[in-house]
Amino acid sequence: AGDQQAGSEATERAIDAVRDTLAEGATQGVGAAFREAASDLARGRFASAAAGQERAIDGLEEMLQTLRGAGVGDPERLIAGLREAQQRIAELQQRAADPREAGEVANDAERMSRKLDRLTAPQAGAQMASAASQARAANPGSDGGQSGQSGGQSGQPGEQSGHQQGGQRAGSQQQGGSSSESSPQENLADAQQSMQQAQRAIDERIEQIEEAVTQRLLDRLAAAMPEYIERQDVLLSDTAGADLEPSSAEPTALARDQLRLRGDVAASAEGLTRRPVFEVALMSVAGDMDDIVTLLERGEIGRRTQRREAAALRRLKAIAE
Repeated sequence: AGDQQAGSEATERAIDAVRDTLAEGATQGVGAAFREAASDLARGRFASAAAGQERAIDGLEEMLQTLRGAGVGDPERLIAGLREAQQRIAELQQRAADPREAGEVANDAERMSRKLDRLTAPQAGAQMASAASQARAANPGSDGGQSGQSGGQSGQPGEQSGHQQGGQRAGSQQQGGSSSESSPQENLADAQQSMQQAQRAIDERIEQIEEAVTQRLLDRLAAAMPEYIERQDVLLSDTAGADLEPSSAEPTALARDQLRLRGDVAASAEGLTRRPVFEVALMSVAGDMDDIVTLLERGEIGRRTQRREAAALRRLKAIAE
């Protein structure tokens, strides 16, 4: 029974995704853009046709992202999808000021609720579900569907929070239900407030994703540091050996090894802007290694170069600690 229910819920989510994709395509005017491009081509308006085709392709890409889950699994695309959702919600907030737009605002807010669930932001989705109910209460005669009630789909960065948030949808919808005694303007004002809360929830979700990405980078750095230290230690030993016995190692070969290590250390600093202490320390060591490479390329393998190598080694050990 449990498997059947899970399968049914997955099917409903898939159906919702297809419906939302088609609705998004209509909103983006993909079909119209292709028709206009074809008309322009027939009339020899090639520049206009190319621009129309680009607009249509952009719309198709957005539809495909919706169908695939808008980058779920890829933090950068996931964050981009959430930021785009914020822009759409801001537009909805403006439209919600007009009671004549209430029905369409309710439908769009409902679709956005489901999209936010797919973007692993269930708390924001719950707020948009409330906004849909409130906007629909401002125009009871509008066509309404059931608010999206799919739980948060986790498995992404910050997934623990997603699970905790997923169960809040029902409560939020109950709290967001508008009184039948409220005026359309009051209901729409409530919808705008719910949308604002959704914006804040999206900000929090983005923060969680970025923090999870940063933690993964720090874990990788911790795993890589012993290797970096060992490689720098070997370079120092080989340089000292070449100083005593020039035939034991070529300075240019040592320079290449140092340059490769420098590249790896600098790469480890990428994406650590949320941990500037590590970012600055790693880039500082990479800068020291640039100086060592310059000395080795000049054939300098004496104490001056060895002191620089030893200093880089100490700094690597300090970062590891």
